[in-house]
Amino acid sequence: MPRYKNDEGQTPVRWRGITWESGQERDVPLFCPSHLGLTKVSDAPLVPGVVLLAEDVVVPAGGSVRKTIPPSLSGWMWLAVYPLSGSGSFSLGDGAAAIPVSTSSWWAGDVCWGRAESICILSDDGGVFRVVAEERPSRPMAGLPDIAAKPLSRYLVTADAQALWTITSGSVTWDANGVWGAGYGSGSSWHGVEMSGTLPNPLVIDQASDVNIFLECSFVSSNPTWALFYIMVRGLSAEGGERFVVYFTDESANSPSVSGYVVVGGTTWWTSASQSYCASGGRKIVGLSKRGNTWTISIDGPVVTTKTLAVDAWDIAKFTISMQQFRTYAVPTLAVHRLEVEYV
Repeated sequence: MPRYKNDEGQTPVRWRGITWESGQERDVPLFCPSHLGLTKVSDAPLVPGVVLLAEDVVVPAGGSVRKTIPPSLSGWMWLAVYPLSGSGSFSLGDGAAAIPVSTSSWWAGDVCWGRAESICILSDDGGVFRVVAEERPSRPMAGLPDIAAKPLSRYLVTADAQALWTITSGSVTWDANGVWGAGYGSGSSWHGVEMSGTLPNPLVIDQASDVNIFLECSFVSSNPTWALFYIMVRGLSAEGGERFVVYFTDESANSPSVSGYVVVGGTTWWTSASQSYCASGGRKIVGLSKRGNTWTISIDGPVVTTKTLAVDAWDIAKFTISMQQFRTYAVPTLAVHRLEVEYV
Protein backbone atom coordinates (compact mmCIF):
# COMPACT_ATOMS: atom_id res chain seq x y z
CA MET A 1 0.00 0.00 0.00
CA PRO A 2 1.23 3.58 -0.55
CA ARG A 3 3.53 5.18 1.99
CA TYR A 4 3.26 8.89 2.78
CA LYS A 5 5.52 11.16 4.81
CA ASN A 6 4.80 14.37 6.68
CA ASP A 7 7.93 16.44 6.10
CA GLU A 8 10.03 17.71 8.99
CA GLY A 9 8.83 20.94 10.51
CA GLN A 10 5.25 20.51 9.32
CA THR A 11 2.26 20.47 11.62
CA PRO A 12 0.61 17.08 12.25
CA VAL A 13 -1.76 15.87 9.53
CA ARG A 14 -4.83 13.77 10.29
CA TRP A 15 -6.88 12.07 7.59
CA ARG A 16 -9.41 9.24 7.84
CA GLY A 17 -8.33 8.20 11.30
CA ILE A 18 -4.56 8.24 10.63
CA THR A 19 -2.20 10.89 12.02
CA TRP A 20 1.22 11.83 10.62
CA GLU A 21 3.36 13.66 13.10
CA SER A 22 6.11 15.92 11.81
CA GLY A 23 8.67 13.78 9.95
CA GLN A 24 6.60 10.60 10.29
CA GLU A 25 5.96 8.05 7.52
CA ARG A 26 2.80 5.90 7.43
CA ASP A 27 1.37 3.22 5.14
CA VAL A 28 -2.28 3.64 4.14
CA PRO A 29 -4.61 1.45 2.06
CA LEU A 30 -5.86 4.41 0.00
CA PHE A 31 -4.24 7.18 -1.99
CA CYS A 32 -4.14 10.47 -0.08
CA PRO A 33 -5.36 13.72 -1.67
CA SER A 34 -2.62 16.21 -2.54
CA HIS A 35 -4.11 19.07 -0.52
CA LEU A 36 -3.00 17.31 2.68
CA GLY A 37 0.58 18.32 1.89
CA LEU A 38 1.99 14.82 2.40
CA THR A 39 4.87 13.45 0.33
CA LYS A 40 4.31 10.08 -1.32
CA VAL A 41 7.35 7.94 -0.58
CA SER A 42 6.31 4.74 -2.35
CA ASP A 43 3.55 3.33 -4.56
CA ALA A 44 4.21 -0.29 -3.80
CA PRO A 45 2.28 -2.35 -3.25
CA LEU A 46 -0.47 -0.70 -5.27
CA VAL A 47 -3.88 0.03 -3.87
CA PRO A 48 -6.24 -2.78 -4.92
CA GLY A 49 -8.69 -1.91 -7.66
CA VAL A 50 -12.33 -1.18 -6.96
CA VAL A 51 -13.41 -3.77 -9.54
CA LEU A 52 -12.41 -7.15 -8.15
CA LEU A 53 -13.71 -9.27 -11.01
CA ALA A 54 -15.36 -8.52 -14.35
CA GLU A 55 -15.58 -11.44 -16.74
CA ASP A 56 -17.94 -13.18 -19.15
CA VAL A 57 -17.74 -16.79 -18.00
CA VAL A 58 -18.48 -19.51 -20.57
CA VAL A 59 -20.08 -22.58 -18.97
CA PRO A 60 -20.40 -25.73 -21.11
CA ALA A 61 -23.66 -27.69 -21.19
CA GLY A 62 -23.91 -29.89 -18.12
CA GLY A 63 -20.77 -28.35 -16.68
CA SER A 64 -19.65 -25.89 -14.05
CA VAL A 65 -16.99 -23.20 -13.72
CA ARG A 66 -15.56 -21.84 -10.48
CA LYS A 67 -14.03 -18.35 -10.39
CA THR A 68 -11.92 -17.00 -7.54
CA ILE A 69 -12.73 -13.46 -6.41
CA PRO A 70 -9.74 -11.35 -5.28
CA PRO A 71 -9.92 -10.13 -1.66
CA SER A 72 -11.95 -7.03 -0.85
CA LEU A 73 -10.16 -4.46 1.28
CA SER A 74 -13.23 -3.76 3.41
CA GLY A 75 -14.40 -7.35 3.50
CA TRP A 76 -17.56 -6.50 1.53
CA MET A 77 -18.39 -6.48 -2.16
CA TRP A 78 -21.26 -5.94 -4.59
CA LEU A 79 -21.67 -9.04 -6.73
CA ALA A 80 -23.79 -9.41 -9.87
CA VAL A 81 -24.40 -12.49 -12.01
CA TYR A 82 -26.11 -11.76 -15.34
CA PRO A 83 -26.56 -14.46 -18.01
CA LEU A 84 -25.93 -13.11 -21.50
CA SER A 85 -27.21 -16.40 -22.92
CA GLY A 86 -28.66 -19.55 -21.46
CA SER A 87 -29.68 -20.14 -17.87
CA GLY A 88 -28.25 -21.83 -14.83
CA SER A 89 -27.48 -21.30 -11.17
CA PHE A 90 -24.57 -20.29 -8.99
CA SER A 91 -23.35 -20.87 -5.45
CA LEU A 92 -21.12 -18.71 -3.28
CA GLY A 93 -17.99 -20.04 -1.64
CA ASP A 94 -18.44 -23.62 -0.50
CA GLY A 95 -22.17 -23.18 0.02
CA ALA A 96 -24.52 -25.83 -1.30
CA ALA A 97 -27.45 -23.49 -1.92
CA ALA A 98 -27.76 -22.49 -5.58
CA ILE A 99 -29.36 -19.28 -6.86
CA PRO A 100 -31.11 -19.67 -10.25
CA VAL A 101 -30.48 -17.03 -12.93
CA SER A 102 -31.55 -16.54 -16.54
CA THR A 103 -31.53 -13.82 -19.18
CA SER A 104 -34.81 -12.50 -17.76
CA SER A 105 -33.99 -12.95 -14.07
CA TRP A 106 -30.53 -12.08 -12.83
CA TRP A 107 -29.11 -11.49 -9.37
CA ALA A 108 -27.12 -8.78 -7.59
CA GLY A 109 -26.44 -7.92 -3.98
CA ASP A 110 -24.02 -7.21 -1.16
CA VAL A 111 -21.84 -10.12 -0.11
CA CYS A 112 -19.26 -10.58 2.64
CA TRP A 113 -16.06 -11.63 0.85
CA GLY A 114 -15.06 -13.89 3.76
CA ARG A 115 -18.11 -16.02 3.02
CA ALA A 116 -17.75 -15.98 -0.75
CA GLU A 117 -14.16 -15.92 -1.89
CA SER A 118 -15.25 -17.80 -5.02
CA ILE A 119 -18.33 -18.36 -7.14
CA CYS A 120 -19.36 -21.58 -8.89
CA ILE A 121 -21.66 -21.36 -11.92
CA LEU A 122 -23.57 -24.38 -13.24
CA SER A 123 -25.68 -24.77 -16.37
CA ASP A 124 -27.54 -27.74 -17.83
CA ASP A 125 -27.79 -26.23 -21.31
CA GLY A 126 -24.66 -24.08 -21.22
CA GLY A 127 -24.39 -20.33 -21.51
CA VAL A 128 -22.37 -17.17 -21.02
CA PHE A 129 -22.60 -15.52 -17.59
CA ARG A 130 -21.36 -12.01 -16.87
CA VAL A 131 -19.88 -11.81 -13.37
CA VAL A 132 -19.01 -8.45 -11.81
CA ALA A 133 -17.66 -8.00 -8.28
CA GLU A 134 -16.97 -4.49 -6.95
CA GLU A 135 -15.35 -3.41 -3.71
CA ARG A 136 -17.99 -2.02 -1.37
CA PRO A 137 -16.40 -0.36 1.67
CA SER A 138 -19.18 -0.35 4.22
CA ARG A 139 -17.71 -1.01 7.63
CA PRO A 140 -14.43 0.17 9.24
CA MET A 141 -12.06 -2.72 9.72
CA ALA A 142 -9.66 -3.08 12.63
CA GLY A 143 -6.40 -1.27 11.92
CA LEU A 144 -7.74 0.50 8.83
CA PRO A 145 -8.88 4.09 8.49
CA ASP A 146 -12.59 4.76 8.40
CA ILE A 147 -13.58 4.30 4.76
CA ALA A 148 -16.65 6.16 3.58
CA ALA A 149 -19.42 3.81 2.53
CA LYS A 150 -19.83 3.17 -1.18
CA PRO A 151 -23.54 2.46 -1.66
CA LEU A 152 -24.87 0.24 -4.37
CA SER A 153 -24.73 2.09 -7.66
CA ARG A 154 -27.35 -0.02 -9.38
CA TYR A 155 -30.12 -2.44 -8.58
CA LEU A 156 -32.10 -3.57 -11.59
CA VAL A 157 -30.49 -2.78 -14.92
CA THR A 158 -30.93 -4.37 -18.32
CA ALA A 159 -29.83 -3.61 -21.83
CA ASP A 160 -31.97 -1.01 -23.55
CA ALA A 161 -33.58 -3.47 -25.93
CA GLN A 162 -34.40 -6.11 -23.33
CA ALA A 163 -37.41 -6.11 -21.04
CA LEU A 164 -36.70 -6.80 -17.40
CA TRP A 165 -40.28 -7.86 -16.80
CA THR A 166 -43.02 -8.41 -19.33
CA ILE A 167 -46.59 -9.36 -18.50
CA THR A 168 -49.15 -9.95 -21.22
CA SER A 169 -52.83 -10.17 -20.38
CA GLY A 170 -54.51 -12.53 -22.78
CA SER A 171 -57.95 -12.79 -21.19
CA VAL A 172 -60.95 -10.56 -20.56
CA THR A 173 -61.20 -11.93 -17.02
CA TRP A 174 -58.93 -11.31 -14.06
CA ASP A 175 -55.67 -13.21 -14.20
CA ALA A 176 -53.25 -14.14 -11.44
CA ASN A 177 -51.60 -10.76 -11.74
CA GLY A 178 -54.79 -8.73 -11.47
CA VAL A 179 -54.39 -6.04 -8.84
CA TRP A 180 -57.30 -3.69 -9.37
CA GLY A 181 -60.40 -3.93 -7.19
CA ALA A 182 -63.97 -2.76 -7.62
CA GLY A 183 -62.97 0.77 -6.67
CA TYR A 184 -61.15 1.17 -9.97
CA GLY A 185 -64.06 0.38 -12.24
CA SER A 186 -67.13 -1.72 -12.69
CA GLY A 187 -67.78 -5.15 -14.08
CA SER A 188 -65.26 -6.60 -16.51
CA SER A 189 -64.51 -3.30 -18.24
CA TRP A 190 -61.35 -2.85 -16.17
CA HIS A 191 -58.34 -5.07 -16.18
CA GLY A 192 -55.04 -4.70 -14.37
CA VAL A 193 -51.61 -6.24 -14.11
CA GLU A 194 -48.76 -5.51 -11.75
CA MET A 195 -45.06 -6.22 -11.96
CA SER A 196 -42.88 -5.96 -8.90
CA GLY A 197 -39.24 -6.35 -8.02
CA THR A 198 -37.61 -6.61 -4.60
CA LEU A 199 -34.24 -4.89 -4.28
CA PRO A 200 -31.24 -6.96 -3.10
CA ASN A 201 -30.95 -4.53 -0.20
CA PRO A 202 -33.33 -1.75 0.81
CA LEU A 203 -32.49 1.60 -0.76
CA VAL A 204 -32.02 4.06 2.09
CA ILE A 205 -32.66 7.72 1.29
CA ASP A 206 -32.12 10.38 3.94
CA GLN A 207 -31.46 14.11 4.00
CA ALA A 208 -27.81 13.57 3.10
CA SER A 209 -28.50 11.21 0.18
CA ASP A 210 -28.46 12.42 -3.42
CA VAL A 211 -30.11 9.85 -5.66
CA ASN A 212 -31.44 9.28 -9.17
CA ILE A 213 -34.36 6.97 -9.93
CA PHE A 214 -34.86 6.18 -13.61
CA LEU A 215 -37.62 4.11 -15.18
CA GLU A 216 -38.22 3.26 -18.83
CA CYS A 217 -41.33 1.31 -19.72
CA SER A 218 -43.70 0.77 -22.62
CA PHE A 219 -46.98 -0.85 -23.44
CA VAL A 220 -48.68 -2.09 -26.57
CA SER A 221 -52.41 -2.43 -27.10
CA SER A 222 -54.20 -4.39 -29.80
CA ASN A 223 -56.77 -1.60 -29.96
CA PRO A 224 -55.33 1.63 -28.54
CA THR A 225 -58.14 3.81 -29.86
CA TRP A 226 -60.69 2.11 -27.63
CA ALA A 227 -58.56 1.42 -24.60
CA LEU A 228 -57.61 3.69 -21.72
CA PHE A 229 -54.37 2.96 -19.93
CA TYR A 230 -53.18 4.12 -16.54
CA ILE A 231 -49.64 3.31 -15.46
CA MET A 232 -48.48 3.76 -11.88
CA VAL A 233 -44.94 3.39 -10.55
CA ARG A 234 -44.54 3.01 -6.80
CA GLY A 235 -41.56 2.78 -4.48
CA LEU A 236 -42.56 0.86 -1.34
CA SER A 237 -40.96 0.35 2.04
CA ALA A 238 -40.44 -3.12 3.47
CA GLU A 239 -43.70 -2.63 5.37
CA GLY A 240 -45.54 -1.65 2.21
CA GLY A 241 -45.73 2.10 2.80
CA GLU A 242 -45.62 4.28 -0.31
CA ARG A 243 -42.48 6.41 -0.56
CA PHE A 244 -43.21 7.83 -3.97
CA VAL A 245 -45.78 7.37 -6.72
CA VAL A 246 -45.58 8.36 -10.39
CA TYR A 247 -48.84 8.12 -12.35
CA PHE A 248 -49.65 8.85 -15.97
CA THR A 249 -52.20 7.90 -18.61
CA ASP A 250 -52.16 7.12 -22.29
CA GLU A 251 -52.88 9.35 -25.24
CA SER A 252 -55.73 8.01 -27.33
CA ALA A 253 -58.83 9.14 -29.15
CA ASN A 254 -60.90 7.96 -26.23
CA SER A 255 -59.01 9.93 -23.56
CA PRO A 256 -58.41 13.51 -24.71
CA SER A 257 -57.88 14.72 -21.14
CA VAL A 258 -54.67 13.09 -20.05
CA SER A 259 -53.41 13.60 -16.53
CA GLY A 260 -50.58 12.67 -14.23
CA TYR A 261 -49.25 13.24 -10.77
CA VAL A 262 -46.31 12.54 -8.50
CA VAL A 263 -46.50 11.80 -4.78
CA VAL A 264 -43.33 11.94 -2.68
CA GLY A 265 -43.46 11.01 0.99
CA GLY A 266 -47.25 11.08 0.99
CA THR A 267 -47.40 14.62 -0.44
CA THR A 268 -48.83 15.27 -3.90
CA TRP A 269 -46.57 17.92 -5.37
CA TRP A 270 -46.88 17.70 -9.14
CA THR A 271 -49.86 17.37 -11.45
CA SER A 272 -49.99 17.75 -15.20
CA ALA A 273 -52.53 17.57 -17.98
CA SER A 274 -50.12 17.87 -20.87
CA GLN A 275 -46.90 15.94 -20.26
CA SER A 276 -48.08 12.71 -18.73
CA TYR A 277 -49.37 10.69 -21.68
CA CYS A 278 -47.88 7.43 -22.86
CA ALA A 279 -48.83 6.45 -26.39
CA SER A 280 -49.35 2.80 -27.25
CA GLY A 281 -46.23 1.34 -28.81
CA GLY A 282 -44.00 4.09 -27.46
CA ARG A 283 -41.74 4.25 -24.45
CA LYS A 284 -42.23 6.30 -21.33
CA ILE A 285 -39.17 7.64 -19.52
CA VAL A 286 -39.66 8.90 -15.98
CA GLY A 287 -36.85 10.34 -13.89
CA LEU A 288 -36.82 11.37 -10.23
CA SER A 289 -33.73 12.96 -8.73
CA LYS A 290 -32.98 14.27 -5.25
CA ARG A 291 -30.29 16.81 -4.38
CA GLY A 292 -30.50 17.72 -0.73
CA ASN A 293 -34.12 18.73 -0.19
CA THR A 294 -34.71 19.53 -3.87
CA TRP A 295 -36.59 16.96 -5.94
CA THR A 296 -36.82 17.10 -9.72
CA ILE A 297 -39.10 15.12 -11.99
CA SER A 298 -38.45 14.69 -15.70
CA ILE A 299 -40.80 13.13 -18.23
CA ASP A 300 -39.28 11.88 -21.48
CA GLY A 301 -36.17 14.02 -20.97
CA PRO A 302 -37.23 17.60 -20.19
CA VAL A 303 -37.48 18.65 -16.56
CA VAL A 304 -41.12 19.12 -15.62
CA THR A 305 -40.82 20.71 -12.21
CA THR A 306 -38.79 20.88 -9.01
CA LYS A 307 -39.92 21.05 -5.42
CA THR A 308 -38.27 21.48 -2.04
CA LEU A 309 -39.30 18.64 0.24
CA ALA A 310 -37.70 17.56 3.50
CA VAL A 311 -37.49 13.77 3.76
CA ASP A 312 -36.93 11.62 6.81
CA ALA A 313 -34.93 8.45 6.36
CA TRP A 314 -36.66 6.19 3.84
CA ASP A 315 -36.20 2.55 3.08
CA ILE A 316 -37.36 1.50 -0.36
CA ALA A 317 -37.41 -2.27 -0.57
CA LYS A 318 -39.69 -2.84 -3.54
CA PHE A 319 -40.80 -1.28 -6.80
CA THR A 320 -44.14 -1.98 -8.42
CA ILE A 321 -45.23 -0.98 -11.89
CA SER A 322 -48.98 -1.31 -12.36
CA MET A 323 -51.11 -0.97 -15.45
CA GLN A 324 -54.86 -0.52 -15.47
CA GLN A 325 -56.82 -0.88 -18.71
CA PHE A 326 -60.36 0.00 -19.66
CA ARG A 327 -62.12 -2.22 -22.22
CA THR A 328 -60.62 -5.65 -21.82
CA TYR A 329 -60.94 -6.75 -25.45
CA ALA A 330 -57.91 -4.60 -26.24
CA VAL A 331 -55.22 -6.96 -24.94
CA PRO A 332 -52.31 -5.02 -23.38
CA THR A 333 -48.67 -5.85 -22.92
CA LEU A 334 -46.67 -3.87 -20.38
CA ALA A 335 -42.87 -4.07 -20.29
CA VAL A 336 -40.22 -2.52 -18.09
CA HIS A 337 -37.06 -1.97 -20.12
CA ARG A 338 -34.89 -0.35 -17.50
CA LEU A 339 -35.11 0.48 -13.82
CA GLU A 340 -32.06 2.11 -12.26
CA VAL A 341 -31.44 3.52 -8.82
CA GLU A 342 -28.13 5.18 -8.06
CA TYR A 343 -26.45 7.32 -5.46
CA VAL A 344 -24.58 10.32 -6.84
